[in-house]
Amino acid sequence: MAEPEGISMLARMRMFALTLVSLCAIVALAADGPRRPIRPTFASSNQRNLPTNVATSKPAGAGLNAPAPSHRVVAVTTLAPLPQPLSPSGGEGSPRVKSSIRLAAAEIEDTPPQGVEPHPMPSPAGELTAELAAYPIDLGTALQLADAQNPQVAFVRERVWQAIAQQQAADATWIPNLRAGVSYAEHDGTLQDSAGKVIDTHRYSVQSGAGAAAFGAGPPMLPGLAADFHLADALFQPLAARRATEARRAASAAATNDLLLDVARAYLDLLRTSAEVTIAADLQRHTRDLSGLTDAYATTGAGLQADADRLHTETTLRHNEFVRAEEAIWIASSRLVRLLHLDQSTILQPVGFELVPLELISPDTRLADSLETARTSRPEVIENQNLLGEAHARAQREKYSPLMPTLSLGMSYGNFGGGGGGSGSSFGDRADFQGLAYWQLRNLGLGDQAAKRERLSQVRQVWNRQEAIADQVSQEVSEAYAQWRSRSKQIEPAARGVRSAQSSYDLNLKRIQGGQGLPIEVLQSIQALAQARREYARAVSEFNTAQFALHRATGVCLSNLPVTTPVAVPAPGGPAAIK
Repeated sequence: MAEPEGISMLARMRMFALTLVSLCAIVALAADGPRRPIRPTFASSNQRNLPTNVATSKPAGAGLNAPAPSHRVVAVTTLAPLPQPLSPSGGEGSPRVKSSIRLAAAEIEDTPPQGVEPHPMPSPAGELTAELAAYPIDLGTALQLADAQNPQVAFVRERVWQAIAQQQAADATWIPNLRAGVSYAEHDGTLQDSAGKVIDTHRYSVQSGAGAAAFGAGPPMLPGLAADFHLADALFQPLAARRATEARRAASAAATNDLLLDVARAYLDLLRTSAEVTIAADLQRHTRDLSGLTDAYATTGAGLQADADRLHTETTLRHNEFVRAEEAIWIASSRLVRLLHLDQSTILQPVGFELVPLELISPDTRLADSLETARTSRPEVIENQNLLGEAHARAQREKYSPLMPTLSLGMSYGNFGGGGGGSGSSFGDRADFQGLAYWQLRNLGLGDQAAKRERLSQVRQVWNRQEAIADQVSQEVSEAYAQWRSRSKQIEPAARGVRSAQSSYDLNLKRIQGGQGLPIEVLQSIQALAQARREYARAVSEFNTAQFALHRATGVCLSNLPVTTPVAVPAPGGPAAIK
């Protein structure tokens, strides 16, 4: 009766093992259900008022021991409807806009903002912009939108999250792995015992619990708690990973600041081209009025037909000049739209349409102070310093690697039982612990020496790169400082030139209206006034751009710039209508 009972026990053991395996498979399939895809980004920018090409969400795991990026991330809730902007010609009595920057209040809300209906782009001709939807925008909003939804910024910030994940993995090197499972082994036939005798036997064993693959007298091949690591990795890899994370943060800040500088330049260029469209429109209109007056003089014999023909030619030239100015504003808007990652069927309308100097940098700022700030605050310098620390930590790992052991620790606990020769055995508790440490010389030490020399070379590479970055940063600060100083001295003379040109135009027009001279004599005054207004617009735009460039060169985050009262420089006025 022993044989049938043994066979029955074996069948029960097999059924038990198969049942456990089936249950594990069912649980695994049930847990592997459909999941919602995770799209981690750094900001939510559900902008209904500005058509965008992307949809973003809050970063996955943003609150789980994940430090925030270096730059403040905001989402603009809405763009308020704006009144029809004024012409930058600034006729007497027209209200002035004190600043072309208006920092929009920004906060993250749970509900999406209400949209703002687009309104037509104001243009003297309007032919090129009739098919596009125009949206008002100020510089503060443009900087915040770029900071929130530009794909390049999102890319570099995702690299920060990747470095954080790698740092967390390095910090967890000491933590063992947890394993649980079931193992079943059966042998039927000949084998050799420890004395060398070949015997014919039948045996089986079953094990379940923390660990798996426990056969015979040895410990489980897969311990329940298992830790296998090189001691040098556990000591130096977390330090290297932390340095790499900080380097990625600095690289993200540098890329973001570079983008914000491009956005500021694109917006100021859009503002300048908007002013040039109005200047070109005024020049075209007054040239046309002067042409009509010259025709009247030629018809009555008071003037020459040659002067009338010259004015006809001038009118044609001014028309084409206006069309080119309108083309320029479209192109400038397209560049800004690309940087903000908006739909290219949109044209952006700068708020205010008036160029005024901004005071973003104190006039008392010295070059030495700017250079010192850049050496400690510039993200590129901080990035390379952390890369140097990472390279040094990895070099230390290779230096001490041959002296430190590789550790393998394991502990298992479970239920074990089996039998042999057709007889069954009862199950009982089983606990195992195993530990070992071994030292290794790769390729008899030659491999370790080669790895050490490689890491030391990387340290020297980063060190030399740090010197090159310091020189580049100093050059950029010096150039931006020189441009800021030089351009600040061009604004007041440009404003005086506009006032002088305006006075010349008024006097010439008054003299012609008094019957002294011919209308053709006013043409030069109109051209000089238009040229003076363009020079003023150029000087102000380049002065504002130089301030943003200097802030970026010194490492200041452009999205956090304070806006003070503009420099007190009178805005030039446009010519009066010719009668």
